[in-house]
Amino acid sequence: MDWCGTAFILTGLWLIGSKKRIGFLLSIFGCVLWAIFGLRTGIPSITIVNIIFIFVNARGWFLWDRSVTRHD
Repeated sequence: MDWCGTAFILTGLWLIGSKKRIGFLLSIFGCVLWAIFGLRTGIPSITIVNIIFIFVNARGWFLWDRSVTRHD
């Protein structure tokens, strides 16, 4: 689960860097996998940081349209 989460996060970051909004969703999914991993292994820091990253990625997803519209 941890390697799969990492693959989703890295792919999501790559897509965000290529200006593809879908990257946020892939990163969110990867963070969910890492949060589950943290819960299952009893490591609260992994769970907490990935829940925070989920909100950061969701914010990026929702603000994406505004930033694209403003700069065009």
